Amino acid sequence: MVRHAGLFANRYKAKYLALAREALGQDEPSPCEERSDPTWRERQTEYTGQDPLVCPYCHTPMSLWGALFGPHWKLELIWEYVQSRAAPG
Repeated sequence: MVRHAGLFANRYKAKYLALAREALGQDEPSPCEERSDPTWRERQTEYTGQDPLVCPYCHTPMSLWGALFGPHWKLELIWEYVQSRAAPG
């Protein structure tokens, strides 16, 4: 309920958060100049020792289109569709 109707509700957040900071004597946080936490790619590279967006066979750069979670049959449908489009004829 706090997020939907209270201090952190999107429609009130800017106004009430500024008032709360003022009441607590806190300064406005400065915008970050540079991202300090590592990206997904950097974390995966550090964890596995290989860049996840470089093909391990031909070493060409790849693009991440998305991730699927849940039943694997969705992946099978996508794979069948891609294979049917690549088939000659």
